[in-house]
Amino acid sequence: MHATELAHKRPALTAQHRENFRKLADYVLNLPDDYKGFSMVDYCRTIAPPVSTGRSRDWQPQQAKNVVEKHKCGTSACMLGHGPVAGISAEEYLTWGKYAGAKFGCNPRDSTEERKLWEWAFSEEWTYHAPTRADAAMRIKYLLDYGLPKTFQRPSSRWAAIVAASYEVK
Repeated sequence: MHATELAHKRPALTAQHRENFRKLADYVLNLPDDYKGFSMVDYCRTIAPPVSTGRSRDWQPQQAKNVVEKHKCGTSACMLGHGPVAGISAEEYLTWGKYAGAKFGCNPRDSTEERKLWEWAFSEEWTYHAPTRADAAMRIKYLLDYGLPKTFQRPSSRWAAIVAASYEVK
């Protein structure tokens, strides 16, 4: 199945949200072929949890850029976690949910539409269906080109196949 065969709804994104999504997708697509710092599971982390909070294995948004830039090995970041390194400012946000809401118009704990947008763009469940950075970037391009499929609820291999068919993801 191809995107053109489905009904879609355009999410309520500002021009800045759309630009941030575009910037993030382009950034991860242009990383070197041997880049190993991508994982749909962790926002941004090193092998050891951050000492400053002691509560979470994930670094806060304002720390992510420094973590990824300084720790070339032993660091991973998900699609959202690459936002600060891609140049999408994060210094005033203390949580990834607030960063995603402000910069991308979605939040895993907000309204149904914002949650669906989060699930499409950033959910760790994609790890089981389409985990690569190319997969993640193509989901964002799909979102910008078509909108969210009206029947989308959660990541699945069905949605991964539709995105792949629509963009010939390899």
